[in-house]
Amino acid sequence: MMRLYSKKRTARILRRCGGILAEIEHDYGVPAACMQAMLWQEIPQIDLWDLAADCAVGLYWARCRLRGRLFPAAPLPRPLLGKRDCSTGYAQVFAATAIASIRLAAKEGAASPEALGLPRLPTTDDLGLVWRRLHRDRRFNLRCAALTLLAAAHEVTGRMRLAGCSPEEWERIFTRYNADTRSVTAYGRQAYRRYLDLKDRSQTM
Repeated sequence: MMRLYSKKRTARILRRCGGILAEIEHDYGVPAACMQAMLWQEIPQIDLWDLAADCAVGLYWARCRLRGRLFPAAPLPRPLLGKRDCSTGYAQVFAATAIASIRLAAKEGAASPEALGLPRLPTTDDLGLVWRRLHRDRRFNLRCAALTLLAAAHEVTGRMRLAGCSPEEWERIFTRYNADTRSVTAYGRQAYRRYLDLKDRSQTM
């Protein structure tokens, strides 16, 4: 399937996101090199199937909003192609994953919903709201991706922080970001190698 982002375009995107990644490192302790490594894994793999999924989910939630205005008591309609959620944005985050990560971050004192521009702690009832924010708001998408990495670290190490992680823990954290598995995958190993390379480059600049 045709990819939507070349390596050159990905590099340009990462340069444009430099300010946001610096904010994330300051606020959440997720190194910019870690975010860059994950984004190098995700952005070049975005293809037309992802675009189709975004369209299906976007149309579904648009139908829900219209139906809610016209028929407030009506139940939610059946989703197109069975999709109410999908991975979206540069970091390819699912709304359900973002909600779980935001809730864990709030519980652990790592982040507040207000700092993300949310009126309150989101629940599964806010799936459409969170998906639209992930799809449209680059800063929100990347911040939720950082919280998802921290949630993965919490699952792997019991700590919602990345400082002091061993190489194996790093590989498992990157793997968990991408897949619900306890085994280290090629994705996790490659992302960790990218992270080391990007970190070394930033330290020599």
